[in-house]
Amino acid sequence: MGHLIAKSGNTGRSTGAHLHYEFHIYNKPVDAMKVSLPLSQEIAKKDKKAFNERRDSFLKEMGEI
Repeated sequence: MGHLIAKSGNTGRSTGAHLHYEFHIYNKPVDAMKVSLPLSQEIAKKDKKAFNERRDSFLKEMGEI
């Protein structure tokens, strides 16, 4: 959170500022609105502490915390 992930702009034949978004599967572009993505599931209460510890170690490694 709080990091720049994209810039919008107006280049080429666009009629206004926009953000280009693509979704690729096996290096081929696909219609992002038709992709069947898996739904997330809640972490079991017994696994939550270990999950949070692992999450925090990744965030620390990335300099987020």
